[in-house]
Amino acid sequence: MKTCTVENCVQPVWGKGFCKRHQSLRQDKKAKKIPVRTQRTHVREFSFGFDDQLSLFEYLWEGARNKQGRVICQYTGEDITELEFGTVEAWVCCFAHILNKKNWTYFRLNPDNVRVVFPIFHTIIDQGTYDQRKQHPEWKFGEWDAEVIRLKEAYQQYKKENLLA
Repeated sequence: MKTCTVENCVQPVWGKGFCKRHQSLRQDKKAKKIPVRTQRTHVREFSFGFDDQLSLFEYLWEGARNKQGRVICQYTGEDITELEFGTVEAWVCCFAHILNKKNWTYFRLNPDNVRVVFPIFHTIIDQGTYDQRKQHPEWKFGEWDAEVIRLKEAYQQYKKENLLA
């Protein structure tokens, strides 16, 4: 029986003169290809002139004021001016993205994609049911839905123009 070629090893040969334990010392093996991790390319930020959401929201809030300085939701007719002086969390609830930020990332800071709305309206359009919409027949959910369709088409056009897809 042949034994391993490594000094002081008496194990039987497993392949090319080396035992099972010393196979790593073989010189005739091809080197393993170690996969190279490619650095993930980050998607370009399309800021539409805004550094963050709060600066966008401040811009939209000032633009939503009427001649009397009041902010009225265009979909419900509710006066939401008082929320400006409450907590930041309550104020931020007044801004609804027509196309959500998760699935439509390029329009996250697009002022055309955000509307100043009554917080309950915001909750219903984001997480509400059809029955909840029926409880407020005077609110303009149809206009909101038309905006969603219009912006989806604009988003696809934007992606084509900027070679994003």
